[in-house]
Parts: sequence; structure tokens; C-alpha cells
Amino acid sequence: MFRGREVGLFAWGGTAVEIERMVWAFDPWPGTMGVSGGKRLKIFPPVRVEENKGGGRIGEVLVGEDGEVRVVCGVGVLVLSEVQLDGGRRMTAVELMRGRGIEF
Repeated sequence: MFRGREVGLFAWGGTAVEIERMVWAFDPWPGTMGVSGGKRLKIFPPVRVEENKGGGRIGEVLVGEDGEVRVVCGVGVLVLSEVQLDGGRRMTAVELMRGRGIEF
């Protein structure tokens, strides 16, 4: 059975644990991608899951005092390390936030 890149697509409304497992399972191919501002955003390991302590809406980006980028999921928060927008280069999540001011 052939599985294409679509198998790695996810929605931020899923649980952070599900998305984290996809990131680790689908690296390096086909990769794990969500949609951000109408573009695909590829997420690379390492990622980790945290409990959602501060609320926020699904897809909201939280940049902590520690400089880490967190995205609120349906259940939990996903802490991102490296990402890549369609047509862009691989970069840290912090670099993406500085350059784009993007919301997931």
C-alpha cells in the first residue's frame, strides 16, 4: 500500500500527544505538516508536550519567557523546535516567529 505525503497532515485541534507522535513517526519522510496562514508548516523533531496551564484558543502561539514557542492544541500544548514553511528554509520556531509574526 502506497502512502503519500498526506498521511503526515494534521489539525491543531488534535491532541498534542497525537501530533508529537506523528512528528517522531513521520521523520524524515513524509514529514508532519499543519496549515499556517494558508501555507503548510512542516514540523521537525524534537518536539514535546506540555499541559495547557494558561488557556488560549486552538492554534494560538505562545512564546514563553524562556523563548520557547508553544502552540495550543485541542488537548495540551506542543513545544516546537524547528519548522519550515512551504517554499522556505528550515529554521527554528523562534526565528519563524521573529520574521513572520505568524499565527497557526
